[in-house]
Formats: sequence, C-alpha cells, structure tokens
Amino acid sequence: MKTEELLHVGSRKRFDTQEIIMLEAYENYTKVHLVSGQVFISSTTLKKIEARLKDNPNFFRTHKTYLVNLRYVTAMKEKSVEIEHCRNVTLSRRRKGRMQMIFEALNF
Repeated sequence: MKTEELLHVGSRKRFDTQEIIMLEAYENYTKVHLVSGQVFISSTTLKKIEARLKDNPNFFRTHKTYLVNLRYVTAMKEKSVEIEHCRNVTLSRRRKGRMQMIFEALNF
C-alpha cells in the first residue's frame, strides 16, 4: 500500500482511500464508512477531510452531508445516488448536473 493512497482522517487513523465507501458529516465529526462494513467516527470535520482529498478524482461531494467514493456508486436517481454496500445518499440540486456528467463519463 502506497502512502499517497492513505487518507488521514484524524487522531492517528489513516485509511486506504480504496477501502472508503463514503464519508458522512455528523455534527462536528465525520463517519467513515468502510468496505468491511465498519464505521469509524473521526473528530475531523468533513470539510477538512474533503480538502485532503482535493487531488483525488475518485471522491465527489453529493450533498453537504456526504462525500462518496465514485468507485462504489452503482446508480444515480433523481434526488439520490445509490452506493454499493451502503444505501442511497442525498444528491443536492446544485451538484446534480456535475454528478450527471461524471456518471456518464464513467459509463454507468
């Protein structure tokens, strides 16, 4: 595992970005949902984690509450995005157009 693939999410925790399904804002914390089914709560805000992922094209902010790994997106609906191993997450009206372009580019 290369160090550039590791994401620092707070305290001493680092996760391989390929193992992260999505990140969910939870007050001043962030829930990190992993492929294994585990959910880790970080004391770092979603905004700070998003800034750390700015150079990673696999992550997209679908809503003020969610940052999803595009590798695990299985479908796009009118107001949500379906995520493998998880559930549907909200897709904001403002970000819908950009998500549609990404979705089409990924040939879903």
